[in-house]
Amino acid sequence: MASANICLCAMCGLPASGKTTLCRLLSELATVKGSGGGCTGPGCAIAIVHVCYDTIIPRNLDQTIQVVASDYRTQKHSLWKEYRHQIVKCLDFIVGELTEKDRTLHQIITDLQCGNAISTTNVNQDISAVQREVWLKVVGCLSEAAARVNGGESNLIFLIDDNMFYRSMRYNLYQLARKYSTGFCQIGFECSTDIAIERNAKRKNGIPEETIVTMATRLEQPDASKAPWEVNSILIDADEEVNHGILAPVWMMLQSSFLTPVPPLIEEDEEAKEQSRAECAASLLHQADQVLRKCISETLATSKGNLTSTERKDLASELNQGKAAILDELRRGSLSPPDLPHENRSRETFAHFFKECLNSKLVK
Repeated sequence: MASANICLCAMCGLPASGKTTLCRLLSELATVKGSGGGCTGPGCAIAIVHVCYDTIIPRNLDQTIQVVASDYRTQKHSLWKEYRHQIVKCLDFIVGELTEKDRTLHQIITDLQCGNAISTTNVNQDISAVQREVWLKVVGCLSEAAARVNGGESNLIFLIDDNMFYRSMRYNLYQLARKYSTGFCQIGFECSTDIAIERNAKRKNGIPEETIVTMATRLEQPDASKAPWEVNSILIDADEEVNHGILAPVWMMLQSSFLTPVPPLIEEDEEAKEQSRAECAASLLHQADQVLRKCISETLATSKGNLTSTERKDLASELNQGKAAILDELRRGSLSPPDLPHENRSRETFAHFFKECLNSKLVK
């Protein structure tokens, strides 16, 4: 399966804004449209992998409860973070197997069920109970998608169903898409606080009202003007119940994501970077040394006639000791001068910085 045939879709919105409902509708639409087993292009059948955080993370650790916690150092919060970390870690494994090893969903499911996949990700074989629980729950998400694929190849959309009110919660999914050069997109649900509270009250296991209010104040909707990586996003009006009417633009965005996978980071030549750093450091030392020599020469010239020969000799010794100390600080990286001078103004700033450093070394 080529990497362009996978898309990670992050959802963002208040509780009860319609995220899970949209996932269900998209899964049904994909099933209806899915009839092209064996093809690999963007027109191929699409299978939905619905990864719902609410069904994976235990209710008493749900992030909608933790969002109002005043002490983020609590053990409860740390455990909640571990569940979320393991979900992303499991997705990393799955997408890596699909893109780099050309394995099928059925093969990956078998590995997860047998525990082989889990053990290979732990160098020290220290497999936590949380990891086992999370990864085995994700098997259920994959199994539903695999049943729709029926052994044939298919484009896969991972719908990441979670509130993800902070942009940073979604960014790790973008990084995952960039790592494997897969498609990536986001769906933001714009739902008023009052309506979300009203819908939540009708739920059997609703969350505290104050939690929704607090989350609404912290919600960071996808916005490419603030984060360019969020450009492939759509915001939907969720004040009305999510229904089939919203499917067309969402489906179009999902399909286009297959055609525009996130480009990988360009790997830099570490040896070249190290050489560049060394050259820059050498240049910095050389230019700093020149500036300091000039400062010492000017200071001694100014003092001529005002100091005795012995006093001028002591001053020269003190200035040279100060110069040596400054250059040593530069070598150790404990001194942060302005950028290397390129223009007259920056040269003046550079020289002034070291003149002040030298003056500070003189005995008062």
